[in-house]
Amino acid sequence: MSYALTSLVDETPTFRAHGRVRRSIEKACANHRDIASFRELGPSEEGEMLYGAVLGTGPTTVSLIAGNHAD
Repeated sequence: MSYALTSLVDETPTFRAHGRVRRSIEKACANHRDIASFRELGPSEEGEMLYGAVLGTGPTTVSLIAGNHAD
């Protein structure tokens, strides 16, 4: 079984709005509970919920931030 992130979703990655991305990540985590869990991290300054996924259970920690902006 491949554990590449793209193998966890059934569609080709494209630009998506916040809500569509969240649903895809939640679904992928729900379908792969053995290696993935969805987390709400808290609201942004604009009130949008920030979220993330925890992947794997190994000893190495990696942080991947996507879609961030510095304003």
